[in-house]
Amino acid sequence: MRYLIPALMALLLALPVMGQEGQAYVYVTDCSSGQPIVGATVTVQLSDTVSVSTVTNATGYAAFSIAPGTYGYVVDMMGYRIRYGEARFQPGSVVATCLFRATEGFWRVVAEILEWRGDIHAGGRG
Repeated sequence: MRYLIPALMALLLALPVMGQEGQAYVYVTDCSSGQPIVGATVTVQLSDTVSVSTVTNATGYAAFSIAPGTYGYVVDMMGYRIRYGEARFQPGSVVATCLFRATEGFWRVVAEILEWRGDIHAGGRG
């Protein structure tokens, strides 16, 4: 019982300020440890052509000033798998998500072919 009050105080200090009008939050943690992830990029897709992005703060929260609605979101952090989702955003709401660490076999490969010469079959001359 004596540990309950300090634990509740720590939890209240970790929460973002909820009184701001129009602010919706995404809380990002590590799926294994439950620890907040600092510096993750969170993008909310408002329409086919409009999106807003921000980075999580020291407590793992990303704040957005957006109109209430249901939007798709993407959370990206180096060393973790990309998380896609959809959630209802409204003032004061917190969308919680977690990221799995990227492990062997889950590589991020970004390739760009600048120039191609030759045949695509074995033994071809190019």
